[in-house]
Amino acid sequence: PVAAAIDRILGTPSGGLFVSGWLLDPLDRVDQVILRSTRRLNVPLQDSWHRAERPDLNKAFATDPRFAGLLDPRVRLHGFSCAVFAEPDDLDGAALYLEVVLKEWSGFFLPCEITPCDGDSSAHPVLEALHSHDPALKTWISNHAAPFIATVPDRPINRSRITGQPLAD
Repeated sequence: PVAAAIDRILGTPSGGLFVSGWLLDPLDRVDQVILRSTRRLNVPLQDSWHRAERPDLNKAFATDPRFAGLLDPRVRLHGFSCAVFAEPDDLDGAALYLEVVLKEWSGFFLPCEITPCDGDSSAHPVLEALHSHDPALKTWISNHAAPFIATVPDRPINRSRITGQPLAD
């Protein structure tokens, strides 16, 4: 029994991707989780992802016959997030999918969509993935959140919406 999903993939014009999702694998059957495109993108996520607590999945799958008696309520690190960097050509017009490879060399594919992240206001889902009680929070910020946010393009300030007087030199 294995289940997986992508919650979101944010993408910047320069090829920055922020991937978040979850993986239930109570029998440790998964060997690799790879983000691929139909154009050369091939990134093993499990090599760098940050695992996060998702106790909601234990509850959600408790009555699923595939997982009956297999989900330990103390094991809650089912979520993941990571920053991925790709050449824009590897994404432009390409279909994107998550490949979950099992140790028995079988697996499954999940089609994915990229949500454009073309300004500061569209990057807030990255901060929603932040868990203040996470003991590895600093590592998550430095390895995933900050590098991705650095690829988000600056938007010029709309000066017509600013009220008040400009500061004198």
